[in-house]
Amino acid sequence: MEVLEKYFTNPTTPINKKQVVKQYYASAKLFETFNKEFELLIAESQKQLAIITQNQNS
Repeated sequence: MEVLEKYFTNPTTPINKKQVVKQYYASAKLFETFNKEFELLIAESQKQLAIITQNQNS
């Protein structure tokens, strides 16, 4: 997160805690959405791979 990076690069810079919490929450939501979609795509890919493998063995 950019705010924390600026803080740790220059610790004398004041940090806006509300902004940090807001950005953290937004990042967490984005990751949650990405992760759910990724899990669905992996599950679908595994099903397709199982079907292809089964068809090749037939």
